[in-house]
Amino acid sequence: GNFLDLGTGDAQTDVVGGIELAWQPGTAGIALGLRYTLQLSDNLPRRIGPPNAPILPLTSETIVTRDLGDIIQISAFPTLRLSDFFTVYASASYYKKQADDFSNAVDAQATELFPVSSLATESEMEALSLGGGIMYSTTSTYAPGGGMPIEAGVSYRTAFNGKGGLTPKTNEVRLFLRLFYNLFAGGARAPANNGGGGR
Repeated sequence: GNFLDLGTGDAQTDVVGGIELAWQPGTAGIALGLRYTLQLSDNLPRRIGPPNAPILPLTSETIVTRDLGDIIQISAFPTLRLSDFFTVYASASYYKKQADDFSNAVDAQATELFPVSSLATESEMEALSLGGGIMYSTTSTYAPGGGMPIEAGVSYRTAFNGKGGLTPKTNEVRLFLRLFYNLFAGGARAPANNGGGGR
């Protein structure tokens, strides 16, 4: 109903789960990440017509069942520690979104000039992104009772390869700063050294 509107989300529920693993026995190490997004289906009004038509008449509107494609993301970050505080790393990320699925929620047997399934045209996406960055971190030297650690850095990532009509070719520069806070500052403290001998 608003042809000048710029949508910023899908307005449906997602369920996201993932795992991250890091291994750094010495100067070199690697971090791995896996994330899966389950996009749940919903019903909403959509105007049905040829995929290349930018504006469709109101008479083409119907209620459809939309099931957006699930998403899987796999990332790897080889790291190289330059000192106790500075680490450089490379990054490789694989992104895969399955094709969407649309069906007529009002009458499954309805015959349309343009099938509802045409709304899913070119909705499958796949991309491989490469990049790298540098990070400053005091977490490795943090000791309880001292100041809380911080992390800061800059990274660059670009889409190296991909396919799918709606897959964006992105170049991303990210600056980040992480500040930590101790929720259990009032907890147990280490016993004071009274100068006595050990037992």
